Amino acid sequence: MVIGILDADNTWIDYQCLLEKKSSALIHKQIDEIIKKNNLSKYNNENKNENNNESKNEIQRVVYLAGPGSYTGVRVGRGIAEVFSLLNRQIFSFYHFDVPEYLNVTKGIWFSKAFKGEFFLYQWDHQKNFINKSLQKKRDFLDYLDFLLKQNNQVTLDNRIRIFTHFIEETIEDIEDVITQPSNDCVIEETSSMIKMYSSQLLKIILQDNINKESYYYRSLEDEFRSFK
Repeated sequence: MVIGILDADNTWIDYQCLLEKKSSALIHKQIDEIIKKNNLSKYNNENKNENNNESKNEIQRVVYLAGPGSYTGVRVGRGIAEVFSLLNRQIFSFYHFDVPEYLNVTKGIWFSKAFKGEFFLYQWDHQKNFINKSLQKKRDFLDYLDFLLKQNNQVTLDNRIRIFTHFIEETIEDIEDVITQPSNDCVIEETSSMIKMYSSQLLKIILQDNINKESYYYRSLEDEFRSFK
């Protein structure tokens, strides 16, 4: 669970990353605490500046990750954003797998553990005008990752496919056997770290382009909640 406060230049005033499996039970409390810690206001009528209609310490906008993810996880983030929208805050959202492209990575794959024995895979190559999104069974995904790593070892650094995930800790146990093979020279980059490191560049694009993506679930709601007999 990651929450933070950005200033007007989109640099971090506060940044918190908590390793919680049940983040939905804690996130409202954590948001309240980080707001109070930084002397901010959620509401328009608090801390008014006498010479200005806006508060100097007022939250102006909310940016959240709209996926990809499970139904519950994505809905929690969206639900909180909708509360701030009712308070007349600007709302922006984007996807984890879009982060490398916003930061000018023209070719790569982004993956995440999609539960139910599956992995989500997003692959793009702007030179070939190619984009693919898919859910793969764990064994199929590991075989494909192994293939990509071996392929990368046969080409120059400039021609390698860059590989991304949001948090490597979520998938390391599943992919460790593949990435530790002697023949696989692997660097997996975290889009969570990229968001933290390049917040100014990234948020400048999102705000200028007024990006507000719809919720992106790993599966359709019909597949997510279908009954098993």
